[in-house]
Amino acid sequence: MTVANDSTDGTDVGEDGVLNPAQGECVQKQSAAELAEIERVASISNSAFLAAARLLAAAVRDGETLWLAGIPLTVGGLRGVIAETLTAAGLTQPEGNLIAVGAPAAEPHHIGEDIQRIAVGECVLIDLFPKSLSREHPVFSDCSRTFCVGCESAQARELVRAAADVVTVKALVVEELQTALRERGSVRGFALQQSACAEFRRMGWHAQVDEHGEVLSIGAGYVHGLGHGVGGELHQHPTFSAQFAQLPGGTVSAGQAITIEPALYQPGQFGVRYEDLYVVELDHTGSVQLRLLTNLPWALDPKEFLALWSRSMGL
Repeated sequence: MTVANDSTDGTDVGEDGVLNPAQGECVQKQSAAELAEIERVASISNSAFLAAARLLAAAVRDGETLWLAGIPLTVGGLRGVIAETLTAAGLTQPEGNLIAVGAPAAEPHHIGEDIQRIAVGECVLIDLFPKSLSREHPVFSDCSRTFCVGCESAQARELVRAAADVVTVKALVVEELQTALRERGSVRGFALQQSACAEFRRMGWHAQVDEHGEVLSIGAGYVHGLGHGVGGELHQHPTFSAQFAQLPGGTVSAGQAITIEPALYQPGQFGVRYEDLYVVELDHTGSVQLRLLTNLPWALDPKEFLALWSRSMGL
């Protein structure tokens, strides 16, 4: 889930990401048990995305509308199958979810109306952030994917371009973070935020930061922070903001779960976001590495998404 701006400081986040006055450092680590529970929740969230993709892939086109079992496919239909998957696995959704279709998806936090029908060529932006019911480790996961049935249509041409650009920036940022962690062990993430903005601008999209280093929410292009920490709170330290980077200990480092979520938004048309959850950890050699927890494809077409998933699992 996106952060409207990346100005979270050390005094207003959850227990896993508060400023420790005694040490003067940002306490932002999860225990091994907490990280294991985050990984379990992320795995179940993956299953919910697969269930949503299967529903979209099974839809039949009739004119501009998608139909399933003789009735129009709606946001509520998707929300229902997602809820069934998460509830059956023992997760809760205390903050709901986001399923934004078409033009409303250009607003990053649009919840989506259950009665809205899903049309051919429209984006379907799904953002899931379920929580564990564990008494010991009640942690969140966080992931977003964007789909489109009929993405070969003329009206989806700009959406397809935007999705490809988001994937390119995502891969660039992840590689830059991986390299920095291997070489230095920890990273002040604002440099990555700057890299994402610069690459989007090179591609011709709006991506501006203000004098404080925060991404400007100007309504079009790239309009929010690159990511955030996840744990006992849905949004906690670390962030990729200039403000967080200035805090003592304000780094991305081992013992954290973080999202990376570049996105593009075109008011009146679409939003596309690929948000993944990673754990920052030590590998067997003692080097710091970034490990993906939400190992889902980045593909607009739900049939392609499912095919890529099956291939990755050796099915």
